[in-house]
Amino acid sequence: MKIKFPFKKNKLSPEKQYYFLTAFFIILAVSAISIISTRSISNAIVNERGQFVMEITQKQIDADLSPKIFEETNQAVLNQKLNSFFGEIKTHDIVRMKVYDSQGKVIYSTDPSLVGKTFPDDNDLQAALKGKSSANLQDSDEAKDEDETAYPSLMEIYMPFSSGGIQKGVFEFYYDISGLDGNIIKLEILVDGIIISTSLLLLLAMILIYRRSAKQIGEAQQKEIEAAKNVSKLKDEFVFVAAHELSNPATVVKGFISLIEEEDLAKDERVRKYFSNIKSANEQLINIINELLEVARNDSGTLKVETSPQSISEIIKESLDKFKILAEGNKIDLQYKNQQALPDVIGNKEKLKEVIDNLVSNAIKYNKPAGKITISHEILPDRIITHVADTGLGIREEDKAHLFERFHRCHTDICNVSGTGLGLFIVKELITRMGGKIWAKSEFGKGSTFSFELPIAF
Repeated sequence: MKIKFPFKKNKLSPEKQYYFLTAFFIILAVSAISIISTRSISNAIVNERGQFVMEITQKQIDADLSPKIFEETNQAVLNQKLNSFFGEIKTHDIVRMKVYDSQGKVIYSTDPSLVGKTFPDDNDLQAALKGKSSANLQDSDEAKDEDETAYPSLMEIYMPFSSGGIQKGVFEFYYDISGLDGNIIKLEILVDGIIISTSLLLLLAMILIYRRSAKQIGEAQQKEIEAAKNVSKLKDEFVFVAAHELSNPATVVKGFISLIEEEDLAKDERVRKYFSNIKSANEQLINIINELLEVARNDSGTLKVETSPQSISEIIKESLDKFKILAEGNKIDLQYKNQQALPDVIGNKEKLKEVIDNLVSNAIKYNKPAGKITISHEILPDRIITHVADTGLGIREEDKAHLFERFHRCHTDICNVSGTGLGLFIVKELITRMGGKIWAKSEFGKGSTFSFELPIAF
């Protein structure tokens, strides 16, 4: 059976859950210990008293009776002798007595109606006939005659009687132990009090140990958190400074490249080829620097995205104009399916351009030759969803969960596209800061669809 504790996840603090569980298990343990200990005490007292009664009755038998009692054939004489004997031991709280012969037949009883009867199913009697004495509590529901029910607590004692090594018979006594109940109850109360006091002290000690340990752990964790924050801060500062310092020479190189293009200084075809490679590498370097700077600003909390109503269709058209030549060069069909006027969305124009440029650029880079890219929209009551679908390489299942993590790159056996793995991470951060969300669906080998939603500007 499954135990259901009366608290749910996040309903109670870990500290309160610890207190509750500790108290619960201590109460459970105390209850079990109390039951076991009180039973042990009761049994010990009863057994001790049973031995005591057996000793005094044995002395009384030795003093008043002889083995010839079992040979008496006159029932009246037998009754007289045993009635006299019962009168002596009755002062020791013996309330009933039976005497059996060696065959287990009752030859005397304080209840005359039982004389002559046998009890073959009485295991204790059968053991006594073989020479084994016993003392056991007798439940009133198991009483053999009506008189026994008058006593709520009885001990049934069997004492074999032998002479010269020959078993002569068995004495059965019923000892009233109701007088012991008060002493037993007092001892049980005392023991329970000791157990409960000890348990409360144990609970208090466990609480103090937990609080001290929790405090020490908390202080250690706080130190680790502070150290990690300092390391992260230093890392962010280094990345920001390094990227910022790199941006200056990269910008200077870009300026000289523009000057060469304007003056048409690279007239030799071989020089033009080298110049084109230099220009491409410089643009790639600038993109990497810009991505690092954006991530550093995001991590430091200085990345600000101010939003206002924006025409997403116009931003998409500008982006497609920018990538049209690149798409044609790769024989990729770039389509924008927008047959209706779209309401403005809440966003930042420059950041939206960055998002669209990144998604379209990825769709081109990871597409197949003669592939297709389709941009479309869904208009919902309060938001617009934009889909950028391609017929490219697709995404493996193990990569899907990490798509928008920083520095995540696809398997090199699938694609050989350069990049930092920061683009989609930045896209997600920008979309989130503009009040939207982004997701992707993909089937490996058949293509991918990246979708993002932004709230409509009412």
